Amino acid sequence: MRYLRGLVHENLRNTFNKALWSPKYVRPETIHACLKPYSTNVNAPDSWPIDPAMLEFNATNLDKIQQRLETRLSTRPPFTFKYDTSKTLAEAAVLVPFCIVDGKPSILFTVRSSNMNSHKGEVSFPGGKKDPEDKSLLATALRETHEEVYIPSEDIQTLGQHATLPNRTLTMKVYPFVGFIKKPIVPQDVKYNPHEVSGVFTLTLEQLLDPKRRSLKKFRGMSYSIPVFKGPEELGVDVWGLTAFILEGVLKTSFQRID
Repeated sequence: MRYLRGLVHENLRNTFNKALWSPKYVRPETIHACLKPYSTNVNAPDSWPIDPAMLEFNATNLDKIQQRLETRLSTRPPFTFKYDTSKTLAEAAVLVPFCIVDGKPSILFTVRSSNMNSHKGEVSFPGGKKDPEDKSLLATALRETHEEVYIPSEDIQTLGQHATLPNRTLTMKVYPFVGFIKKPIVPQDVKYNPHEVSGVFTLTLEQLLDPKRRSLKKFRGMSYSIPVFKGPEELGVDVWGLTAFILEGVLKTSFQRID
């Protein structure tokens, strides 16, 4: 997986809608300054109103998720980030892979290889920088998924795109796409490219939406908290940084109860 993940930070307070769905101007001096506007605008971990009827990856719900993603992009104004214009602005894409594991709706994650130049051993989604031959950013996400975990694009039902976010240096736009792996998977049997990935794992929707497994943590040098999703205990890794922000937004859009 090519260089992609930059840390972004937000403090989860007040309403998630204002955080991810309201236009904001973000100053570029540091990554803390970049994403500190999130800091007072996101729900606490136990305040998500989840729609239980959506917690199954059947054809009806997948259609609804696709509609929700389309609506989110078309009706919610994005954040306006002030990117670093002193360099050519790069573009990258990731895939949030919905899947079925042991009959349970889940999401697939990768762990970055120790061979990578940055973010070694951190949890990520399949993805990377756009290549000149990629016809679209969706094509980038699907190509990178195939390169990293050998799942071909024909085995993935594309559901839509979520909000674009920057990397930590504000030199790259990261485009998250959501897809459903059509065939049930066995995590232990998923092959992966060892040059880019050191392992894969899945978490069920039940785990990801459990407020006891989602926390707010302050890291060194920060005056505010960021979301962390608890990963598998046997691997000793958690989902945080840009991956956690993308994950949080996708979960919210896809599974929130709409009154």
